[in-house]
Amino acid sequence: MTILVGKAAGENPRLGFALARKQVPSAVKRNVLKRLFRESFRKNQHRLPPRDIVIMVRRDILALKPPEIRKKLAQHWNSIIETCENS
Repeated sequence: MTILVGKAAGENPRLGFALARKQVPSAVKRNVLKRLFRESFRKNQHRLPPRDIVIMVRRDILALKPPEIRKKLAQHWNSIIETCENS
């Protein structure tokens, strides 16, 4: 999973996805991943800086269970917060 952070678009952070059918063939699994991403973003958006955030996914994410994905997302959110505070 890769997270890209762009410049501020407004007053609030925004979330986007890049989930290709080639990387995650099953529509059900793509939707489950999007739900996980949205839930994690919603719970952390009050801490995040006003930036455009895009989550890009590769096939290896299919090997992870939802708790592992949530943990990785939490690490990414904390990293984004620290990076933006220091810049």
